[in-house]
Amino acid sequence: MNVRERRKLVLDGILGVARDGMLACRDALSLASRLGVPPGLVGKVCNEEGIRIVDCQLGCFGRKTKRKASATLEHQERGLLPAGARVRFNVWIEDEQGRLLYGRGRQEILEAVARSGSLSAASDALGMSYRGLWARLRNSESRLGMKLVESHAGRGPDSGTSVTEQASELMERFSEFEKAVAESIREAFQRAFGDKKE
Repeated sequence: MNVRERRKLVLDGILGVARDGMLACRDALSLASRLGVPPGLVGKVCNEEGIRIVDCQLGCFGRKTKRKASATLEHQERGLLPAGARVRFNVWIEDEQGRLLYGRGRQEILEAVARSGSLSAASDALGMSYRGLWARLRNSESRLGMKLVESHAGRGPDSGTSVTEQASELMERFSEFEKAVAESIREAFQRAFGDKKE
């Protein structure tokens, strides 16, 4: 079985069990075992197709467990942080079903489209597949109920792909929100851990 056939087999398996653009970790691991492929391949195909792996308890797909996070918090609360410890965070916006609406990844995609004027160039710049980038945009457009990008046919200066006015406003507001969250977290970290650097 060549690489393309193997990928198609994995994708067919994912599409058979994924719901609303999400795949439970246990289903991803079960699928990998059933197909005899490494879990990383299932994760890679999900990433390329814009399918999010959720409820991961083992960290197999790059998601850390809540138990690990709370253990780290207990470690920090006892004042056991080494010198140079920094706080890291990621913030995103979900709908009421827990599906991703918008976050740093979508922001980076739209920024790349705005810079390059092309979905293809944006996907190259971000090291993503065109299909994966387009799937992420479509998912967000569908869940947000608005267009994020628009294409203009032709070969002139106005041709290509651009972000919509609504997308520009969303990008600006998300950037402001992210900065405010970062400042709050830095302040909270400073209060909790004294002279530690963020």
